[in-house]
Amino acid sequence: MQNPMDNATQTVTVSLPGRINDSMSHPGQRRVADERGFTIVEVLIAAVIITLALVALATIVPIGVYGVQEGNQTSAATFLADQKLEQAKSLPWASVPANDCSGCPPPRPSPRPSPRARRARSERRPSPEAER
Repeated sequence: MQNPMDNATQTVTVSLPGRINDSMSHPGQRRVADERGFTIVEVLIAAVIITLALVALATIVPIGVYGVQEGNQTSAATFLADQKLEQAKSLPWASVPANDCSGCPPPRPSPRPSPRARRARSERRPSPEAER
């Protein structure tokens, strides 16, 4: 008697590592044992993390925009103040102002010179006898 396997065509199936070819349990389909994908839980966790990062970024952007705008205004104010100071420096003095910038009047000269100034003046002047 002949072995029924002798008459049947024998096929050898070679599968990739990690794959199982179980054609007996599921004819016409190949089943993958080591699937390389993400589960729905992993995808949801990643979506939550990305959403939190984008919300944090969205709250920081207006603060940065405000800082840039304030910096531009400060730069423009500094430039205009420097320009006005340069204009004031280039003006000629017509007279001595009645007060200084703090609102105080300028100091008045003393009516009589100090003893030290008198001595210095007398040392510089030639005596009336030397002029003759």
